[in-house]
Amino acid sequence: MKNLLRRRYGFSAGRTGLLRGCLRQAQAKDLELDLVFLCLMAMKDPLRAEAKGAARTCNEAGIRTVMITEDHKDTAVPVANDLRSMGPDRHAISSTELSRLSDDELCNRVTTTAVYACVSAEDKRRVVRARKQQGAVVGLEGRSLSALL
Repeated sequence: MKNLLRRRYGFSAGRTGLLRGCLRQAQAKDLELDLVFLCLMAMKDPLRAEAKGAARTCNEAGIRTVMITEDHKDTAVPVANDLRSMGPDRHAISSTELSRLSDDELCNRVTTTAVYACVSAEDKRRVVRARKQQGAVVGLEGRSLSALL
């Protein structure tokens, strides 16, 4: 199912975590048998109309945009693709992958990373510090900003 969602719709199967958790806790004898699959439903919040234009303006001005989000990587990457932030030389990284990197390794990765997913406030601080160490001017908007204050 995760593959279908990622391939066809760009949705994250990670949002089904509550259901998976319930199923793990259930005993086999408690589960219903002979169930019939009725449907698969997914929803997608559309990008705001001005988001693509803003991203295009930034790119044309030479401003490199990066998404730092609390969303799952499988959700964030399709959004970045819609905004044209991803490319063949740009990558996505999750908080788990980020936590395995030393500060020096992170400094080497920040120039090719377009999406930081499932990140904490401390992860955001590390990314900002790494970019600043390279001499970049960093600007933030939205919840990313308030998480760093």
